[in-house]
Amino acid sequence: MRHLHTQLHQIFFFLVGLVLFSGWTAAQPSSRDNSAGPTYDSYTLLFFESQHPYFIRLQVAIDYQAPSQMRAGLLNRLFEQTDINRNGELEPEERKEFRGPERMKGIVLKTTETQTAPLSRDEFLNLLEPALGIPFGLQMESARVSDLPDLFSKLDRNEDGNLETEEWSSALHLLEKYDFDDDETLNLVEVMPLLRPLNLAANSGQRTPAGHSAGLFELLDPNQPREQLAQQLLAQYDGQQGHKQDGQLNATELGWTETDLLTRYDANGDQLLNRTELLQVLADPPAQRIWRMRMPLQKKLTVRFWEADEENEKWLYPRSSSSRAKANVGGWEIGIRIHNPRPVFADVLSFYKLKILQLDTDKDGTLSKDEAAGLNLLAPFEYLDENQDQELNRTELAAYVNQEASMAQCQLLMSVDKKSQSLFRLLDVDSDRRLEPRELLNPVAKMSTFDQNRDGILTEPEMKTVYELSFQLQAPSLFMDNLRLNQNDRIGPILTPLTAGPEWFRQMDRNLDGDLTRREFLGPGNVFHQLDQDQDGLINAAEADAASEK
Repeated sequence: MRHLHTQLHQIFFFLVGLVLFSGWTAAQPSSRDNSAGPTYDSYTLLFFESQHPYFIRLQVAIDYQAPSQMRAGLLNRLFEQTDINRNGELEPEERKEFRGPERMKGIVLKTTETQTAPLSRDEFLNLLEPALGIPFGLQMESARVSDLPDLFSKLDRNEDGNLETEEWSSALHLLEKYDFDDDETLNLVEVMPLLRPLNLAANSGQRTPAGHSAGLFELLDPNQPREQLAQQLLAQYDGQQGHKQDGQLNATELGWTETDLLTRYDANGDQLLNRTELLQVLADPPAQRIWRMRMPLQKKLTVRFWEADEENEKWLYPRSSSSRAKANVGGWEIGIRIHNPRPVFADVLSFYKLKILQLDTDKDGTLSKDEAAGLNLLAPFEYLDENQDQELNRTELAAYVNQEASMAQCQLLMSVDKKSQSLFRLLDVDSDRRLEPRELLNPVAKMSTFDQNRDGILTEPEMKTVYELSFQLQAPSLFMDNLRLNQNDRIGPILTPLTAGPEWFRQMDRNLDGDLTRREFLGPGNVFHQLDQDQDGLINAAEADAASEK
C-alpha cells in the first residue's frame, strides 16, 4: 500500500508539472526538405502462419531519417564532445574525461588501459554501437488476467467440448454461484477459482527480453545463423496441402503463386527448394508484404502506417494511413499500432523539473548531492554535475534526460500480443473487468458472432486468436518505474460513477453497472415491472428517465 501511495504521489506531481512547465521540452531536430521522401531502414519478419510462411518487409523512418542514421548521429555527437582538441582522434586523456551515458563510460575508460594509441572515429563508433542495444527487437507481451478465467469449461456441463444453446443460456447461474460479495456482478477476483492453471505462470512473470523471436514472428538478422530457421520451415510446411514429405518445399507448400519467385531461389531447377536453397531464401528474403511506417519526433508530423505494393515506390502517404491498421495475412487477422514517441520525453522533462522543486529543501534553485539522491537516476551525481560546482541545476538535469532519451529513440521495439478471445472478455462489453446482469442477458446472440459454421454450437477453436503488433521507440528505463502503472495486470473491477439517469436511479444502483435489478430497486415489485418497459428484468437509465418524466 505504501508503494502504491508513493506512485500515486509521484503521478500527482507529474500532472501538476505538465501544467506549470509545459514549455520545457526536449530539443527538437532541425527540419529538412522532405520532397525526396524520407530515408528508411528495412527489416524482414518471417511469419510462421499455419498454412504457409510469409515474408513481411518493414520500412521504418523516424521523422525523415532512418533509425540507423539516428544511432550513428548520436555516436558522432558523443565523439565530437569528447574530442577536446578537435584533431579527429581521442587521446587516452580525452577518453578519461568521456561524459557520455553511464553505460558507455566503462567501455571507453577500459580502452585507456588496453590502448595507449589514439582512438579513431570509426573505432569509437564500432566500440559503442553495441551499447545502444539491438536496433530492432521483438518482445512477447504477457497474458492478460482477463484472458484467464475458464468460463468455457464451466458452462460446458456435459464436458463434450461444445457449448449448446441450453448451456449458453445458463450463464446467469454463474452470477449466482460465484457472486461472493453479493453485488450482483461477477468480477475477476470472484472468478479466480476458474483461472486456467497452465496460464498462471505466463501471467506471473515479467515480459520476455527483446530479441529476434516473438510468438509466430521471427526477425531475419543477416548476422544471425539461419540453419535452425531453415529446419523449422521444413518441419512445419513439408508435407502440407496433401503433398508427400520429401525434405523439400514446393510452390504450393510455400504458398507462392508467382512462378518467378520460386525460380529466383531454385538453383538446380527442379521446382523444389531444398535446405541449401532455403538458406538462400533466408539470406535474401522476398517481400510478400510491404509495411511502411513513420514515427515522428516533431509535433507537426503525424504517425503513419500503410501497406505499399512495391519496395521502391515513392513514399506517398495514403489518406487512410494512420497510427492503427488491420492486416489479413493468410488466415490470421493482425492488428497494428504505431506509438507516437514525442509526448513521453516532454512529459518526463516536466516531471523531473518539478521533482527538483520538490527536493530543493533550501530553495536555492539547485540540488546538493544529498538532495539529488531523491531523483533515483541511474547516473552518479558527479556525471550529472557538468560544471563540477557540487550543485545540480535544471539545465544539467535536462541535458542528461535529453541524452538518455536520445538513446531510447534509437531502439525500435515490436511487441507481439497474442489475444485468444476468452468468454469473460467477450461478455464484458464495457471492459470494466466484471460481468453485470445485462451483459449475461441473451448470451446466444453474443456467442453467435463466433459460431463460424452457424450450427448453433460453439467450439473452443471458434474462439479465434488474433495478433496485435505494437511498434514503439524503446522507452527510457530510468523513467518507467516512476511514471507508469501497469493497468493490464489490474484484477479488480473498474468502477465509473454514473452520469445517466435521474438521481433516484443513481442512488439505487449500488454496484454502478448502469442497471437496477429487482433487488436494488427499493420500491414495490409491481412498480418495478411497470418501469421495466422491455421486460428484461432490468431497469436502465432510459427507462428511469421515462418514468421520471411522467
